[in-house]
Amino acid sequence: MVSAGLRHALVVSADGEVLSWGANRRGQLGGTSISDVVRFTFNRLYGKPVCCSAGAQHSVVATDKGYVLVFGDLRYFHGPQAVDEPRAEGESRCLSFSRHLFGGRPVVQVASGWSHIVGRTDAGEVYTWGRADLGQLGRPTYPSVDSVGPRYDPTPGLVVFDDSENGRPVKIVDVAAGSEHSMALDENGRIWTWGWNEHGMCGILSVTDSDESGDHPLHGCLQRPTCVTFPSSNTYQSLRDPKAIAIGAGYGHSLAFVY
Repeated sequence: MVSAGLRHALVVSADGEVLSWGANRRGQLGGTSISDVVRFTFNRLYGKPVCCSAGAQHSVVATDKGYVLVFGDLRYFHGPQAVDEPRAEGESRCLSFSRHLFGGRPVVQVASGWSHIVGRTDAGEVYTWGRADLGQLGRPTYPSVDSVGPRYDPTPGLVVFDDSENGRPVKIVDVAAGSEHSMALDENGRIWTWGWNEHGMCGILSVTDSDESGDHPLHGCLQRPTCVTFPSSNTYQSLRDPKAIAIGAGYGHSLAFVY
């Protein structure tokens, strides 16, 4: 598996090695080298790495035992539930998040925005943590009145998908993250988006009044997952019930493969 961040790349090989290269100002490679490929080392009690994602200046790896490891720029991820792992000299600081933070389920997919993380469990649930000032976590956050800097939540929290029309839980099969927006694809081929929507990357033409209200309004952003509706036009006439099978997100755009 390969993932590209702002100025670095991250790889999880078939045998569970974690390799990285590129910029390393914040320790996002896992070591001190900037001229060679870095092999990220960690306690093997955490299991075998199965997926990875590179953010702007952080990296995240999930293992088959349900642990999520984050290293690099940790400003928005270090909280009371994160364990600061012992590291050897020359190795980047690393935080571990155990599976009990994800409903006791293993995380099977991770996606990184600039400074937030989206994790999907094997049960199809979505957890987010990190920076939250543009709604990129898709759930309520409660900043301190005296807080300085952008709003964030360093503890993974469950994202709720409101599917009141069908009256049953939404199972997510894929996730993606742009710089400050997030996407999810459910088992029925529907796309859900939330976060920064300045350039329409959430696929929503306007933000509802409910998203503009409250003590901490996020103007032009979606604070909760919203199901994307495809437009009625000649382009989609052949698709009576369009379904997506893959999603992706860039800095300020989103894409989907629909049939």
